[in-house]
Amino acid sequence: MRPPINDSATADFLQAARAGNLDALEKAYAAGAAVNRFDREGNTALVLAGARGSVPMLSFLFRHGAENHAENAQGNNALMAAILGGHTDAAVFCLKHDFNMHATNHDGRTAFALAAAADSPVLLDGMSSRGADVNARDAKGRTPLMIAAADGKMRALESLLTRDAVDPERKDDEGHTALMLACLGGHREAAVLLLKSGARVDVSDNRGRDMMFYAKQWGLEDEVKDAFARYDLPQVTE
Repeated sequence: MRPPINDSATADFLQAARAGNLDALEKAYAAGAAVNRFDREGNTALVLAGARGSVPMLSFLFRHGAENHAENAQGNNALMAAILGGHTDAAVFCLKHDFNMHATNHDGRTAFALAAAADSPVLLDGMSSRGADVNARDAKGRTPLMIAAADGKMRALESLLTRDAVDPERKDDEGHTALMLACLGGHREAAVLLLKSGARVDVSDNRGRDMMFYAKQWGLEDEVKDAFARYDLPQVTE
């Protein structure tokens, strides 16, 4: 039987999680730490373990009553924290134990969107097979495809473009498509991939700037003209 909740043990518990020290975590738990108490940033030990990428710590906490839906002050749960920290193994553990992948953080991003930003096809595959919304919009109206395109994340972009449900024609709050965002970010390889995948070019943003405007920024005029010809679209006026 565990002793009563002990504030000192709880402080040690959170510090151990923050440091990634499993032995100290187990000792603090045995001394009466409150498993789901959070620190000043709203991080529970489970969220901290995700941020550290420690599968043994996540496993211990999960077995001992840690709430897997807990979120920190930024709205990130342990799954999101693991993705943000670049810890694929820890994120996979969270997925296998049904941590909430549908939650959105304060940037409006789901774990799936974070995986796109992290350029992780493994996590995109894992969440897609579990029913993730592949077109979920963040606070700027951007889908995971737009996020990957804007950052030039080629592995994520290639993975997303293989999914029938992904809509490459959606626009963010400023009227940008994934193709436009790739051009804005200077990611020529990403822009070419989107064009080859059939991204439409007969579109304009909220300020009336068409695809030829974006193409000229990075020398993509020929590729865009080819796309107009491929779809038998009227050529833009340059």
